[in-house]
Amino acid sequence: KVERNRVSVSQLEMGVRGGKITGSSVLDWNGARTTLEARVRATGVLSSRGEPFDGNAAVVVSAADHSVDGRAEILRVGRRHLLDLLDLGDPHRTNAAANRVRHALALGYPDRVRVTFDHGFASAKVTFGGLARFVQLEELRGIPMGPIVDRALAPVGRAEDLP
Repeated sequence: KVERNRVSVSQLEMGVRGGKITGSSVLDWNGARTTLEARVRATGVLSSRGEPFDGNAAVVVSAADHSVDGRAEILRVGRRHLLDLLDLGDPHRTNAAANRVRHALALGYPDRVRVTFDHGFASAKVTFGGLARFVQLEELRGIPMGPIVDRALAPVGRAEDLP
């Protein structure tokens, strides 16, 4: 449905990499103040290495604030998927908590990841199976979402430059 500067998809269902993505979204196009509200569920989506991914998210992305608010839960994720997600938030591998998660991957497999987004920052709690479940891991806190939002918006231009 399109109304003026608002585009809404009340029911989305598509096949991606052997799995299915479903959800709904509302894009409120307002130049530098554009927002996107999305509720998405992915089931059985395979990575380029054949690892399955299941998860869901309910988020609001604000171009003006360069932020994401909401939550996401990853119910099934492969090692490579998790490493890619860690590299998004910590590309230089300087975060000690993220590095402990990377090391735990050598002992076990990722079981579940819960992510909360609040006022431009994310926190993530990773649980493991195998021997890694005995490794004491703290929650990853204070992951800045601004650079990630900026990277996602780069193909359309900077939010400040949007009409």
